[in-house]
Amino acid sequence: ELVGLLEDCLDVEQIQYNEGPNAISYLFDLSPLGFSGMDYNVLVVSHPPKNEEEQKQQADFLSWQKSAAETLGFAFQLYLSKEPVPKNPFVQSSVDPVFLCGNDLERLLTEAIPKMALAAIIRKQTPLHRLCPFTTSVEASGAMFHGRKSELRLLVEDLDKSVAITGARRVGKTSLMKRAYNILRTRLSNGRQRVFYFNALSWSSFWHCCWMLAHKIDPKSELRLEKNPEGNIWYMLERCSHHGTRPLYLFFDEIDSLIDFDAANGWRFFKLLAEAREAGYVRFVVAGYRSIPRLVFGQSGTRAKTMPAGVGVQQADTPLLLAMEYLELGPLSKKEVDSLLTEPVRGVEMKFENEPAILDQVWKSTIGSPFLVQLFGQRLFRLGVERSPQQITVEDVAAVERSSALREFLT
Repeated sequence: ELVGLLEDCLDVEQIQYNEGPNAISYLFDLSPLGFSGMDYNVLVVSHPPKNEEEQKQQADFLSWQKSAAETLGFAFQLYLSKEPVPKNPFVQSSVDPVFLCGNDLERLLTEAIPKMALAAIIRKQTPLHRLCPFTTSVEASGAMFHGRKSELRLLVEDLDKSVAITGARRVGKTSLMKRAYNILRTRLSNGRQRVFYFNALSWSSFWHCCWMLAHKIDPKSELRLEKNPEGNIWYMLERCSHHGTRPLYLFFDEIDSLIDFDAANGWRFFKLLAEAREAGYVRFVVAGYRSIPRLVFGQSGTRAKTMPAGVGVQQADTPLLLAMEYLELGPLSKKEVDSLLTEPVRGVEMKFENEPAILDQVWKSTIGSPFLVQLFGQRLFRLGVERSPQQITVEDVAAVERSSALREFLT
């Protein structure tokens, strides 16, 4: 009941529930709150630890739950105690822990704007420089994922389609795939046994592809790959999809080199995927920046609305000719760029001195490139932290424009 009240007051969704040693874990989608650290967030509820052994158990359980959730957001530890409990010394800082007690819950349930109360609680426990929501080293996730609404709907709602995503480097292909992957993994029944993400950048042979599929989907199948990889992968997909009644959803990222290799070797891997798709065992999403047209449209790489006259799928120079939805990502809109810059910093004591001018200048400098917007946001946040009062100025935008980091990316 207590967690239900918390869910209602923050207007967020509880996704999963697990029990541990003297503790209960919940997984929430806090990304709608829209500020730094809000993603798929773990909340562990327990009584205050009675001794060092219980402290270690609770620390291990919190760390394990966050790792299993594959989230970059905060991990919350709620103690069933009215007053604050001393921080658990065995909880590693890499877990990004936030400790809550009864007083914090009372504040959340009585404040006019609960999400701002939560932001204040987090801010009190976390140095401002660690709350920088912008990153250029990993994909955008949680509250940092902005825009791409129609593209996301295609991936998570139209589940009968397989989709090929293309676009320039750092335009957000991986961010979109990971967002869809996480949504389906939590939304579908038994999603963790049906939805899988693969980075195929280093896949170098047909046997390697089969091994990677088996290793993640059904590790026991690895033992049977040596003699008949096609047959055993087919049997695995048939069995794990319950003969197509509960299809698997596979996300393949960084797929360009694999397309080139497979095309030069008779399309052995993609023929297997195409046949599994036709049988209803899988639906899949692939992403790349160079070779996707070759996979979808054949050797010419040009779009066509219908199969060329006299050419069947078996005779086409790609086993997936016109069989996938082709999705080309472009830059973000001005509205999406403005939202990406302003929404994540609300509630963390960072202001824009002249917001309209700053947003206009960032838009002109980035032209909607998601990576560049993240880079500008990261550098601007760091500059704002260094002054008092902590705020971002128009001069800061000019400083980022002159920075070596921007020059390195552009060259």
